[in-house]
Amino acid sequence: MQMSILLMGRQYPIILIIDDSKAFREFAKYSIREDIKFVNIFQASTGVEGL
Repeated sequence: MQMSILLMGRQYPIILIIDDSKAFREFAKYSIREDIKFVNIFQASTGVEGL
């Protein structure tokens, strides 16, 4: 699993979740959303898709 936090001049931080397991991506998104209310979360199954 790879997670990146990008701050690009936006109001809320952006988190990119990259993992080949859709179930894990959904779990990670839910877990992060429980801790951090105001965040943009994007998901990708491969690094190329994440670009």
